[in-house]
Amino acid sequence: MMNTLPPNLERIVGSFIPWARRDDFIRAFPSQEHAFVRYIARDKYKLPDNALLKHVKLPEGLQEVGSRAFYGCTSLTSVTLPEGLQRVGYEAFFGCSSLTSVVLPQGLQEVGPRAFKECTSLTSVTLPEGLQRVLYEAFYGCTSLTSVILPEGLREVGAYAFMECTSLTSVTLPQGLREVGAYAFCNCRSLTSVTLPEGLQRVREYAFRDCSSLTSVTLPQGLQEVGTGAFWNCSSLTSVTLPQGLQRVGEWSFYGCHSLTSVTMPPGQDSILHWMEFKVQE
Repeated sequence: MMNTLPPNLERIVGSFIPWARRDDFIRAFPSQEHAFVRYIARDKYKLPDNALLKHVKLPEGLQEVGSRAFYGCTSLTSVTLPEGLQRVGYEAFFGCSSLTSVVLPQGLQEVGPRAFKECTSLTSVTLPEGLQRVLYEAFYGCTSLTSVILPEGLREVGAYAFMECTSLTSVTLPQGLREVGAYAFCNCRSLTSVTLPEGLQRVREYAFRDCSSLTSVTLPQGLQEVGTGAFWNCSSLTSVTLPQGLQRVGEWSFYGCHSLTSVTMPPGQDSILHWMEFKVQE
């Protein structure tokens, strides 16, 4: 059975859509030529038997997937998101543990808090040019995710955004990014390399904590602050290069980095350091 949505629809609302639980495929696209759906509201497919939902195709013209729209759809394996989508909302695909890949379309501006949290089968994500914000816990606990390339123009990587992505091996952060949020890549224990861009101003507290496979890091020119515990227990880290103009290295920033043998810094900047910041765990 295939269901369609009527034309001129702008919002999918209410607490129950019967056909959402009967079919394993929702083709949310009207049979007529034009679609006007703008918003899928909170908890739309968060139903007692939402585990039956397997495939979703969302219509052209959709601007936002609302909070918890597909929360806990544990059998969902694929989702097609349309061009022109602007926002994926809070916990929109939280716990969709069978979802393996997602292509986020051109025009998307924001991946909301916990949008894909605990999508444990997700191996790849395509993030579009023009994306401005990846908010807190957006991909938290996506334990099968292996690589992420964040697009040019991205302004914010929020707190805990990729925390516990334990299969993540490499990350490329784009030019123009100003801040890496607190705990953003915490416990990404397979992460071996990270590229930090020129113009980055702050690496917040515990941003790369417990990244135990990370071997080296070069902090870019223009960086102002390395937060408390930013590289705590990066036990494979052997070398660090600190840039000219760095104003603060927080307490315990390199605590537990017992493989660290080389710290390079510009002349006259050793005053920003404290013995505690490089203290090795006993």
